[in-house]
Amino acid sequence: MIYGYCSSNQKKNLEKQKEQIISVFPTATVFQEHITVEHSEPIEKFKNKITEGDTLVFASITCMSQADEIAFQLYDEFYRMGVKLVFLQEPYFNSDVCDRIRKLYPYNDTVAILMELIHDQILIRYEQKRTDVLVRQKSIKSSIENARSQGKQIGQKKGAKLETKKGIAVREGIKKYSRDFGGSMNDIECIRHLRVSPNTFYKYKKELKMEMQQDLLKSQ
Repeated sequence: MIYGYCSSNQKKNLEKQKEQIISVFPTATVFQEHITVEHSEPIEKFKNKITEGDTLVFASITCMSQADEIAFQLYDEFYRMGVKLVFLQEPYFNSDVCDRIRKLYPYNDTVAILMELIHDQILIRYEQKRTDVLVRQKSIKSSIENARSQGKQIGQKKGAKLETKKGIAVREGIKKYSRDFGGSMNDIECIRHLRVSPNTFYKYKKELKMEMQQDLLKSQ
């Protein structure tokens, strides 16, 4: 079996990883995990599905885990299980590279030496990733500070409300269907009809009532 594994704390990045894997291995079964807790190791949930002879594909070595040492432990474990490992962004980590070296140097300690080299390279790759993140953060911060120095508005103005298409549709639906605004539905019926959560419904309903009160005060 060919499996793909994607992990990220950003859903957009998850889809990007999946697209990369499917573009090279279109028949792969792809596991996706949205990481929400720091240092969580969601791949543990899928390990029991992977057996000797399977192929496991990652967009990058850094997608194996949030921690470099755990990534190495997983690499070592999968390799010794006989799982073929593929890393699209860093093919030098692919397990077939290790296999070719073992054929050239068929000694008892070859695997141990290879794993030491892999360990060092994984630490280097993770450090590069951390550096890249810091560089991007500094670049964004510098751009924001530069824009502010030029008097440009950054982000949303304080007190301004961010209107989304869905939010506008829900507000219009409440005004059309809710009994409080001349419609025929009670709150539960309205929530079901608009397919929104109670919290969202009552948030917009409260806002609409406040707007009505303000309009009445202005007209007096």
